[in-house]
Amino acid sequence: MEPVQLAAVLAGAMLVASLVSVEAGISVALVELTLGVVLGNTFDLDPNASWLAFIASFASVVLTFLAGAEVDPDDFRERFWACWSVKASLIAGTALSTTSPRSSMRCSWRPG
Repeated sequence: MEPVQLAAVLAGAMLVASLVSVEAGISVALVELTLGVVLGNTFDLDPNASWLAFIASFASVVLTFLAGAEVDPDDFRERFWACWSVKASLIAGTALSTTSPRSSMRCSWRPG
């Protein structure tokens, strides 16, 4: 298959994914991932091709953006703060600060 034909098939798959996600009421990212797996196995694409690596890295950024865009901020705040207490935030902050790579590496700089 010519690269232009494959690009047309991939563009059509993105259009189909968005139409299916709207009609089915599910996340467009899930439908795009599923179609990507199906089309990748159908056309037996070489995973080491440079153009495919570029498309994959670009698509990962787009899917991350789409997943973030589908979050309802008001609903998220309501649900998140309903179960997040001050004690839980202190525990999480302590755990994150003590397990971060910067605190586990030796630093030659010493304060004054």
